[in-house]
Amino acid sequence: MSSLFEENYDTGYDEEDEEFYDEEQSRDSRARRRRAQALASARRRAAARRDRRLPATSASPPATPPRRAVVNAVKELDLQTQVQQDTLQSAIAAQNRKFDRAALSTVATLLVSEGFRTFGTPDNTFVRAGIQIAPLLAFPAGEKRKGIGGVIRHPAFYGGLGVLALAFIDDQRKRNSAAQNVDVLGPSRLTVGAVDLFVADVRDASGKVPANVTPAWESSNVAVAEINATTGQVTAKSAGVAIISVKAGDIVRRVRLEVVAAGGK
Repeated sequence: MSSLFEENYDTGYDEEDEEFYDEEQSRDSRARRRRAQALASARRRAAARRDRRLPATSASPPATPPRRAVVNAVKELDLQTQVQQDTLQSAIAAQNRKFDRAALSTVATLLVSEGFRTFGTPDNTFVRAGIQIAPLLAFPAGEKRKGIGGVIRHPAFYGGLGVLALAFIDDQRKRNSAAQNVDVLGPSRLTVGAVDLFVADVRDASGKVPANVTPAWESSNVAVAEINATTGQVTAKSAGVAIISVKAGDIVRRVRLEVVAAGGK
């Protein structure tokens, strides 16, 4: 009997213990699998979050400049702006001064021309040219240059040089076409009441008759002999002596005319 009890007892204990062990093993296995799955899922989520944050977190945040550097940069920008404004204002003021000088030069040129028309042109060609050049001195130069380059580029230089060259050519033309020799043809003796004619033979440097020279006649004693200033026609008025003068350009020629009474010697 005791052997049967021991056999039954041992057999029942073994089966129950085995079932409990198997159940415990099964629960542990399922728990390990769940933990492994949860761990793997957590790793995947962490990796996904890391991948999403990687572009944003890979770039380093911009460095914030120090406050003093910002203040200095603002001051530098203000200084540059002020310098640019001052430069622009200076350029505008310089341009306005040039306009004023150009207007002054133009007005002076008009006044010179009107003065020549009112008071006459100077006889000396180079004096006339100098007066005409004077207004160019007030004319502004285009670009400021130092030395000989600045002098050559000034309107007063090349304008004055051109005026002087034209004045020299005009002076040479006048000299060549001016009267160089004057011969007077006419009577040396007339009776009272007689009418005669004086003629001036005017020649220039080339021996030609200048077209722009008109002889002007004059009598030193119109009571004795009266002469027409343009034609040279002379009329004997009374007995005596008169000096007949003719002026052609800058040349003056004089001849003696004697007037005697009718029938006298």
